[in-house]
Amino acid sequence: MENKLLRAKYPNDVPVIVILVNNNKPISTHKLLVAKDTASERILDIIGTSIGININTSYTNIEKGQTIIPFKNKKDNILLEDLYNEYRDNDGFVYITCDITKKLTTT
Repeated sequence: MENKLLRAKYPNDVPVIVILVNNNKPISTHKLLVAKDTASERILDIIGTSIGININTSYTNIEKGQTIIPFKNKKDNILLEDLYNEYRDNDGFVYITCDITKKLTTT
């Protein structure tokens, strides 16, 4: 229901839920609206700027139910709208999980 209202009010944006994970435990969740014509190579930069963290694609996944797709395997020219159409969850959000444990330990 929430997604339908968001899509109606903001038809040029895609609802995204970003889950930050530390030691395999979710530590925070962020709901964002990102322009649907955003190229995949820019998505993580935009998300990182929005939540104030530098996100590394090596430790980032798109999730749909029990399916986890490494973000680094996405083509650079794919648009967020295409990811939305292919990977949105039943609730209508695209879930992106970022493991900050690995990011923090590799610096």
